[in-house]
Amino acid sequence: MDLLKATKQGERIVIIFPKKLAIKENQEFYYYKNKEEIISFIPK
Repeated sequence: MDLLKATKQGERIVIIFPKKLAIKENQEFYYYKNKEEIISFIPK
């Protein structure tokens, strides 16, 4: 399992995704957080 890092940029918290995930700039995602605090991202 790989690790992602959350960092602060100004007043926002940003998650840094590795290039190997091939996420394009400005790509939008739906997100969901379940009862176990697991966060899922689904491309729009």
